[in-house]
Amino acid sequence: MKQAVAYRLTCLATTHLLVVALYTCTTERTNMRLLTAILATLTVITTSLGIAYAAQAPAPVTAVYSASETPADRLDPIPADAPIVFHHGDCSWLPALALKAGWQPEQIPNLLKISARESGCCPNRRGGDEVDKDCNITGQDGSSHSSDTGLLQINGQNYDPKRNPTAPICLKMKICTQGPLFETLTNLKAGKLLFDYWEKAAGNGWIPWDPCNRTSTCKASTKVQP
Repeated sequence: MKQAVAYRLTCLATTHLLVVALYTCTTERTNMRLLTAILATLTVITTSLGIAYAAQAPAPVTAVYSASETPADRLDPIPADAPIVFHHGDCSWLPALALKAGWQPEQIPNLLKISARESGCCPNRRGGDEVDKDCNITGQDGSSHSSDTGLLQINGQNYDPKRNPTAPICLKMKICTQGPLFETLTNLKAGKLLFDYWEKAAGNGWIPWDPCNRTSTCKASTKVQP
């Protein structure tokens, strides 16, 4: 396209130079008809050459993308949260989800230990549930703490208003039954609520998961829940 424009400008410039030269060398009255005829002829020739050149120029190319060649910025974003495959004792997925639930980075190491001890990082467990290596429930050990729920084994005292009229999870999160707490992110958010409550009330947010919080003579187990 740039070459075609330059070509036409060159032709027009040449035409005007010829006209000026002829005009200079002739009298105005005598040769006006001749000059007009020459100008018209040269204009026609110039226009014809420009059209011919444009006809020979390649047509503009329009980019066409197949589905596999679509530019990256046009692709739909990949979902950020990939499905988690749970395995007993494998807590590698937990830090990212815990941060999303509001836990702070410095709290994650202890949270990992508690999750491994309480549920083996199997979020579908209730108190006393036995599981296989893929966190499938295989039985019950006969214990009486079935209100303990999910990843952090949150006790019914914290969500059931029948057991505790001031159950913080029921009051603050409007979760007053066990079912919703089996969802992993919800369980982590509920756990963070309890942590913040006890951190403010007693200066120790880990009290709900401390089996020795009623006595100072024992040591909490760090063993992974079988």
